[in-house]
Amino acid sequence: MRVITKQLTTNKRVKALPIIIKRDGNVCFYCLMGFEPKVERWKREFDHLNNDNSDHRIENLVLAHKECNNKKKWDSDWQIKAHAKLDDNTKNGYVGVREKNPHIETSEEIDSNREFSKITSEYLIENLLPHKGNLPIEEKIDFKMCLDTITLRCHKLYGHASQNTIRRILDMFCCSEGDFEKIKQNGRWMIQGRKGR
Repeated sequence: MRVITKQLTTNKRVKALPIIIKRDGNVCFYCLMGFEPKVERWKREFDHLNNDNSDHRIENLVLAHKECNNKKKWDSDWQIKAHAKLDDNTKNGYVGVREKNPHIETSEEIDSNREFSKITSEYLIENLLPHKGNLPIEEKIDFKMCLDTITLRCHKLYGHASQNTIRRILDMFCCSEGDFEKIKQNGRWMIQGRKGR
């Protein structure tokens, strides 16, 4: 039986959070990246898979970035993914790990994203930050060239890589809290080490 209240209360959020993290991991359900509490668009929030904000059943809730939650409203692929997740949660239950875990693929994607983040970080540090008293190799790197190079490195190492995923990782490293920043120069986006760091 479905219990409906108008808002997702603090008490319900506190109870739901560990269950959802155990079920899906502490990442955005849509892009599979971690949360950044200090960056508004990458903060963690609850999303209602069926878009009914009064339906607070645990099987209807996932964690999402604020930005991804908004994007889902017009992204048909993410809407399909949300409906499939709700169907899966409803059919198979939603607490704990089952012998046949339908989230294994997601777990593998999360592991890949961690590795992709590490490769991206190493590439940016290697090229744009000083090491052992030496100046950086580059002052600025063309964003598109950087994106293509890191995607290729990830593909060579893991046999797969998504430019969308790498783009999000680059954006994360260039956020206001990061050591890097994106600037526009002659109509092209460039990445450089953040000044004053």
